[in-house]
Amino acid sequence: MDFYDCGGNLCGKIVTVDDKSDTDTIGKLIVDGAKPVGNDTWKGDIIDVESGKRYAGTISLNENGLRLEGCFMMILCGSEVWQRARQ
Repeated sequence: MDFYDCGGNLCGKIVTVDDKSDTDTIGKLIVDGAKPVGNDTWKGDIIDVESGKRYAGTISLNENGLRLEGCFMMILCGSEVWQRARQ
């Protein structure tokens, strides 16, 4: 993932994948227009790269990685934790 400023908000796109069968996802937007709501926390759209559907989501950053939480109709919610890439 590469996160960058997009008009004062946070956006993120996929820049590399571990599974070579997923290379079609490289360059796809996954976080769009997330606004800061606290220390290392943003709220905005999280995009499912397979379906293209957008979900209201929260992105939280800590020393270990990134947590993405998204909800559909405030009923169905899910989350993922992503580890920082080794440099």
